[in-house]
Amino acid sequence: EQSVSVRYFKMLPFYDTNAKLRYIKFCLLLFTFLFVLTGIALIIIGSTINAIYYEFIFFLRVDYITPATCLVIIGFFIFAVACVGLYGTLKSEALVIGAFGGLLGLVCVLQLGAGVACHFLTGHLVHNLRVTMNETVWIYPYNEYAAERMDAVQENLACCGMYSPKDWHQVYNGTEIPRSCCAIDDENAMCEYIHNTGCYARLAPILKDTSRMLTTSSAVLAFMQLTGMAFAFYMAQCLRQQMRLRRDRKMMVTEQLLYSDADGTKSPI
Repeated sequence: EQSVSVRYFKMLPFYDTNAKLRYIKFCLLLFTFLFVLTGIALIIIGSTINAIYYEFIFFLRVDYITPATCLVIIGFFIFAVACVGLYGTLKSEALVIGAFGGLLGLVCVLQLGAGVACHFLTGHLVHNLRVTMNETVWIYPYNEYAAERMDAVQENLACCGMYSPKDWHQVYNGTEIPRSCCAIDDENAMCEYIHNTGCYARLAPILKDTSRMLTTSSAVLAFMQLTGMAFAFYMAQCLRQQMRLRRDRKMMVTEQLLYSDADGTKSPI
């Protein structure tokens, strides 16, 4: 006869396989829902930063994807993988949930790689910004397209010159300054007040902050993805175990029915 402690242990929720599956399913659904929200957030943040970059991409000389584009790509990838996880979890399909766990591991590796690459490539982007902006200031009087790009930066970011308005004194020998440097945008008024902050000081922090955001989000999301991957693999294992138990029980019932028919007796089940 079983002791009281054994009977009490069997009454606990985690002793029941179905109860364990419900707990794991709830946790996995919660993580997957967070992944969906995270993917959408990364897409929105990356798209917003790209919209800012679009005005100033001329100064970056980008031959590869920017950190903001990395955010968008990772966001779409996470969103797609999360949808697979939601489907597998709601349908309780071991194969789909196992694939979801594997995809989470792949996303985790790619994401960490993108974060590390972004950290090292940011310095190159900032260097390109410094070189190109310096060249643009000097060719401003002779190159119409360069002048348009520089005017757009100075107007949108409320800045003047590369480091300060003094940069234009060297270009024009102190005789004039671009209208886009004026703090008050009125063509009929005198340009009495100008922006004192250089445009390099406005743009460089945007690049660095984006890189920092990608690196930080990569580390945080990697931890979440590893946790979700563990839940996914464990749930897939429990589902396979449950399927084996059902199959074994079905075989046992079938054998007992065959045995009872052969003996001409009733099955005990």
